[in-house]
Amino acid sequence: MRLDLTRAFVTDGFEKKVEYEADLSPYSDMLSRHVSGCKASVSGRLFNRAGVLCLELAVRYEIAGVCDRCCEPVTEKRTAEVSVVLVKELQNQDSDVLVLVDSDFFETDGLVAEAVMLDMPSKLLCSEGCKGLCPVCGQNLNVKKCDCKKRQSPFDILKQEYNG
Repeated sequence: MRLDLTRAFVTDGFEKKVEYEADLSPYSDMLSRHVSGCKASVSGRLFNRAGVLCLELAVRYEIAGVCDRCCEPVTEKRTAEVSVVLVKELQNQDSDVLVLVDSDFFETDGLVAEAVMLDMPSKLLCSEGCKGLCPVCGQNLNVKKCDCKKRQSPFDILKQEYNG
């Protein structure tokens, strides 16, 4: 979404509601294959308090894929929060909170895509307690326990050496 900041920068007390559906397909290379439909629902506000222009957004999106442990289908609704201060110039400051705006317009989709990327889990799990698959027979251990004997680890020899 393209925000017009012309009045926002100069009007103390300015406030504008922000609501739209973001198309994240231009950022699909950056985002995981798990983001469903490359869409995100964005809501928040743009406001000026005491000459400081702030943008606060809540980005709701859905991820879908397979559990990294048991390979069962997983969908999860998530929300990423974004809070930045928009400035027209930086003075030797490096900050994740300050965003340099070089015109009277600001495109939010890049910021939204970055928030989704940073919010995504490193592993997609069906549940925190997922037991995964048996390494011998491939049985989903969340569904049924298997009777396979535990495979001997190559480190068992070291265990015997140091424990016994």
